[in-house]
Amino acid sequence: DCEFSPWADWLDCSVVCGGGEQHRSRAVLVESTEGGGECNGLKQQFRACGTQPCEDQDAKVPCMWGEWSGWSACTALCNGHQERDRVVS
Repeated sequence: DCEFSPWADWLDCSVVCGGGEQHRSRAVLVESTEGGGECNGLKQQFRACGTQPCEDQDAKVPCMWGEWSGWSACTALCNGHQERDRVVS
C-alpha cells in the first residue's frame, strides 16, 4: 500500500497582516505496488494566516530577506520536486 510521510511543519505566513497563506507538505514514502492501495490524499495543505487588518496600509515597512530553509524531501522517487523557503522580516 501507499505510505505518506508525516506532515511537515507549517511554513511561515506570507504576510504579517492583510491576509496571507501558509502551507505544509508531505511526501510519498512508499508507492503502491502489485495491486496495493493507491496514494489517495493531498501532498500539500494551505490555510489562511495573517488575517488581521494592517493598521496603515500606506506605511512603508523596511524588510529583509531571511535565510533560506533547508530543502524539503523529494515528493516522489521519479519526477518529483523539492521546495525551500525564506521569509521576509
